[in-house]
Amino acid sequence: MHVYVFIADGLFQLTQRSSRHRYSTARRSIRFCAPWNECSVDSAFQRNRNAAIEAILKQNHLVYVRVNSEHLDAMHPSQMQAYRLLIVPGGNFVDMGNSLTADTTAKVHDAVTSGLNYLGICAGAFLAGSYPAPYKSFDLTAGVKFGFYSAEMNGVRKASLRITTAEGPALDQYWEDGPELSGWGDAVAAYPDGKPAVAEGFAGNGWVILTGDSCGSA
Repeated sequence: MHVYVFIADGLFQLTQRSSRHRYSTARRSIRFCAPWNECSVDSAFQRNRNAAIEAILKQNHLVYVRVNSEHLDAMHPSQMQAYRLLIVPGGNFVDMGNSLTADTTAKVHDAVTSGLNYLGICAGAFLAGSYPAPYKSFDLTAGVKFGFYSAEMNGVRKASLRITTAEGPALDQYWEDGPELSGWGDAVAAYPDGKPAVAEGFAGNGWVILTGDSCGSA
C-alpha cells in the first residue's frame, strides 16, 4: 500500500491563510497520509498532483512523512500529535475507510480534537464526517455527514467546476464524486450552485479544512 498526497495552488493559499490561527513562522513538521492502494491512482492527472504536493512542501522547507493505513494502525496517539498537520487526500472514501481499523479512526479523531490539524481533500473530506456502520470515518464534524455535490444527482461523476471564494478570483477546478460541505464550519468557497465547496473550522483543538473538489486546475 502506497501513500499519495494531493494539493493545488488555490487550496494551498487557503491553508496558508488559515494557518495564521495555528502556526508560527518556525520550521514545521507536518504529517501527510493517505490510506489507499496504488490502484486508486489511475490517471496522469492524479499522479501529477502527487508530485506537485511534494514539490510545494520542499519549496517551503516543510518536513513531512508519508504513511499508509498499516502505519496509522500501529501509531500511538502521542506519535500522531508530534506532528502539526494530517492530510488525507482523494480516492474512494469507502475503500479508504475500510483500510483502517475502528481503533485507528478513533485515534485520529482523538489526535485531531487534541490539537493535530487536518486537511481533507475530496474523499478525505468525506472521511472527516460522521457516518453509520458499515462506513468508517473520523467524525470531526460533531455528527454532520456530507452528501455528494448536486451534479451527482444528474448522473455527472466528474466535471470542471468554477469554485468561487470571497477573497480571490474564481478557480476552475476538477471535481470527481466529491462532497458538498453544508452544515459544518465556515464556508470559504462555493460550488456553482452556491453550496460550500470548501469549509473550515475547529474539531476540538484541531483546525480542520475540508474541500469537496479534487484540488486540481481544470
